[in-house]
Amino acid sequence: DSGIKSSTNEISSFAKCFVGENNFAFGDENGNVYLYDCQTMRFKNDIKIMGEITGICFDNNGVNVYISNLLGEIYLFDLRKYRNCLNKINDFGNYSTNCMQISNNSIYLSTGSKNGFVNLYKADEIKQRINEDIEPIKTFDNLTTSCDYVRFNSDSTLLGMSSRWKKNALRLARLDNFKVFSNFPAFNERIKYPICFDFSCDSNFFAIGNDEGKGLLYKTQL
Repeated sequence: DSGIKSSTNEISSFAKCFVGENNFAFGDENGNVYLYDCQTMRFKNDIKIMGEITGICFDNNGVNVYISNLLGEIYLFDLRKYRNCLNKINDFGNYSTNCMQISNNSIYLSTGSKNGFVNLYKADEIKQRINEDIEPIKTFDNLTTSCDYVRFNSDSTLLGMSSRWKKNALRLARLDNFKVFSNFPAFNERIKYPICFDFSCDSNFFAIGNDEGKGLLYKTQL
């Protein structure tokens, strides 16, 4: 596989892919980001930052893109202007940002780190408070191993976080009161090592994929 080619570069087939509503992007270990249009599948532009890319998130109006790296930094770019960096912040308290996700309503931005902490930011603060230190509105410390995956449900009322390095290491938090569900997973739950998870489009179901190749489906009740 020779990989997907941009106008000037060849993208490694091992690059990570991140998909938004109108755009999708590849990010690699050298800090390169290649942006494509979802409808035309054509290359749009490229962005270069420091460090290995760990997360790329598009807001719901398709104007801004958030990029995180393994150095614990979050960048904000304006897609309407070529390589226009609006802001850059340090992921609060995290020496190594491992994953990132934005909520469907673009209100919240969440990051997971190698030290297990999960930060929840107001996305507008990153847009508005240029060159300032920004603290998260909530930091979850419920994982004791590296956080590899964060996901919001479709109506942005739940945040899930997981680690593939410990059995049953998956937690769900409500965003109205920032409380983590104490009854999930249950004591006798056999999630094993969670590799990935996601919510259904109507937020009624919640699915987990584990290291044994099994998919576990749950009914979500708020």
